[in-house]
Amino acid sequence: MEKQSLAEAISRLPDVKTYAVTLMARIESAGRVEKGARVLEIGAAAGCLTLALNELGYTCTGIEPDADALQTAQALARV
Repeated sequence: MEKQSLAEAISRLPDVKTYAVTLMARIESAGRVEKGARVLEIGAAAGCLTLALNELGYTCTGIEPDADALQTAQALARV
């Protein structure tokens, strides 16, 4: 998913937001994770999950080594 355009990343946001809710419910069932908890996403690609987790109330930071994906993630963060 590293080579997504900004338009592709934006179009994926609704599905990624649904996934983020499911993911955090699974994580929360294993232990106490509160809103505002810090989350690190390694290999964030275009940043869709990072953005979705922040919108859900977590403090998520994504790191991505691919320059093209990082550029898309930075553009997505500004939308």
